[in-house]
Amino acid sequence: MLGTEGRSAEEVAKADIAANAEESYGKGYGSLSSHEVLASEAVTVAGQKGYRVRWKAVTSKGADGYVESLALPSPANPERIVVVRIGVDVGEKQSVIDDIAEGIEAASGGGTGQDV
Repeated sequence: MLGTEGRSAEEVAKADIAANAEESYGKGYGSLSSHEVLASEAVTVAGQKGYRVRWKAVTSKGADGYVESLALPSPANPERIVVVRIGVDVGEKQSVIDDIAEGIEAASGGGTGQDV
């Protein structure tokens, strides 16, 4: 569990993006020197109304990257917020992130959610 603060998908996504950027690009690429907000908007993923925040993370050395924190209510338990962290190098198209988000589906069976 990330322990990200917030009660709504929007609050959680906005609270998570800085940690996502730091873990994705701030550790292996020197440090984050700046970021640019590319998106902060409501989305529907797996039939759930969620929220995404996407940044272009600029690093002090190495590749810059696109990072997204996507938060939505769990289809199994709407009281819980699911966070999906996505990161790709700037050399990739941002549409890769969109493709990943579009491919997310609600689970149809049992299980712990650990076998992905």
